[in-house]
Amino acid sequence: MATVSDPGGAVRSTQLIQLTQELRDAGAEAVSIGSTRVVAGTAFTDPAPGASAAGGGVLVGGTLERPPYVVRVIADAATVSTALDIPGGVRETLRQLGADLSVGTPDDVEVSALHVVSSPQYARPVTPSASDGGSGG
Repeated sequence: MATVSDPGGAVRSTQLIQLTQELRDAGAEAVSIGSTRVVAGTAFTDPAPGASAAGGGVLVGGTLERPPYVVRVIADAATVSTALDIPGGVRETLRQLGADLSVGTPDDVEVSALHVVSSPQYARPVTPSASDGGSGG
C-alpha cells in the first residue's frame, strides 16, 4: 500500500499515471486509487480550473480522488518498494512538487474497488459456430 500526501495540492494526473505505470512495471496485479479500481482503460485527468475545491484532486476513472491518495496494490512488496525508489522516478518527482510517497507492506491488502464494465460502443459479440471451432472469431 502506498500513500501520496500532497499538502500543497500540486499532484496532477501526470504523477498518478507515472505512479500507476511504475507499479505495473513492478508486476502489480491489481491497483486502486482511493475508491477507484485502476484498469487498462482508466482515464486520469485534471479537473477544469476552478472546478475542484481547495485541496486539489485528480479525476481517476471519472471519480474525483483527493489527497492523500491511498493506493492499494497487490504485488511483491520488495519489488514495488525498489521500483518506486528508482532515481528520477515517481518518488523524486513527487518530492519536487512538495508531495511525499510513503510505502507500507501490510500482511494483507484488499483491493475491493470494482471496475464497472460498460457496453461496447462498436464491438459486437459473436456467437460461436461449429465451423470455427467455437473460438468466437
